[in-house]
Amino acid sequence: MPRHRHTVAQACRTLGITEQLRDELLNRELFATLWEVQVLVERWRRHYNQIRPHRALGLRLPAPETIAPQHRA
Repeated sequence: MPRHRHTVAQACRTLGITEQLRDELLNRELFATLWEVQVLVERWRRHYNQIRPHRALGLRLPAPETIAPQHRA
């Protein structure tokens, strides 16, 4: 039995992120060093996770959702 079971939705999200990384960064750059790849991928990851609006969050930014406490009415 596999150790990790993923739903179809999780697999699609992973594929979507991989495709975006490839399209937005990897296919547009010629990298001279491994260090350059690491720096640019980290920059892309931060933008993806903290700056870019996400459709799943109603086009809100993901970072405030994880930092700001939810106010209860």
